[in-house]
Amino acid sequence: MVCSTTEPVPDSLMSTPKTREVALTCNWCQAKIQSVADFLLLSNDLRPVMRESVAVCGDSYSKCRDTIIARTKGLSVLISSMNAQLHSVTTRWHDIRDCLKEITELVISIIECCAHATLIISVQKYQCLQSQPGVIDKYTMVRANIDIELCCRRIQQSNPVIEELSPQLLVDICSEISHNLSVMTECCHRAIACTDDCNQEQYKLCVKCLTASASCLINSIKLYKASPTPTHHHRCVTFAEPLIAAAKALVTFSTEEEFTGIPGSTTSAGREAQTAILGSTMGITSSCTSFIKAIRDIAYDNTNERHRQRVPICSQSISKSIGQLAEVLVRFQMEDMSLN
Repeated sequence: MVCSTTEPVPDSLMSTPKTREVALTCNWCQAKIQSVADFLLLSNDLRPVMRESVAVCGDSYSKCRDTIIARTKGLSVLISSMNAQLHSVTTRWHDIRDCLKEITELVISIIECCAHATLIISVQKYQCLQSQPGVIDKYTMVRANIDIELCCRRIQQSNPVIEELSPQLLVDICSEISHNLSVMTECCHRAIACTDDCNQEQYKLCVKCLTASASCLINSIKLYKASPTPTHHHRCVTFAEPLIAAAKALVTFSTEEEFTGIPGSTTSAGREAQTAILGSTMGITSSCTSFIKAIRDIAYDNTNERHRQRVPICSQSISKSIGQLAEVLVRFQMEDMSLN
């Protein structure tokens, strides 16, 4: 599921470990945004998005619309802040890295809210049928898999020679893996309680496989944190791959049609509304990934003026896409009702 178009960071072009870290962060941000966008914006599946970013909206379209517009304004502020940092006398790469992460999480929350807004509009305004839930929430599982794989890829892309996996980064990676492992196992335990004996056994075995793979990797990370040798680094890289495979296999199995419920159906008017909102959201997504790519290229070559010229162009594209999305959202005037 994770976008595989990110390029490896060429060591020969990187001037400092800090700029290499920014470039790797850009890879992570691009992959995460693209993976979430591919799932939520291209599927047109009328399912609620079960995430904290959407919980504040409930079944209210007006709350969802206002939340999205507020978050796009916040995105504009972050983009402006990034531009200012890039043009400061002394480039603070640490601040740029943190800002990239903020932009990524904000863009993903906008994508999630826009997907939820299309559900509300489709069901409440255009009489579309919402998908019936199954024993597994598909997006919850897919999103956890995305986050686990990105953590593993971050380890695999690291350079042991310059010890770029700092102790704090290793702690963050372990915490992220543990959190998403808990999410996936909790989903499986709920499914076990609602499926037949054959599938129960399969879920139990999947959980054992996932837990064992994660334990091997986390133990290797802890050892590397205590003693950052090339051998211990290689062990982390080695055990990252089985965890990626185990998580992917579990998601493939658990998101089979019999576990994810009955798909919804949409009317032609509902489909047009979905296209309008999700298309505008994709415009923001594409512009932001281009913006991040420009930052990545600057990290490669900080003195290249051509890379720097792309940043304001991408910023303008983001602003234009934000304006288009706001226009589309305001176009739908409707009374709030409860989703069935």
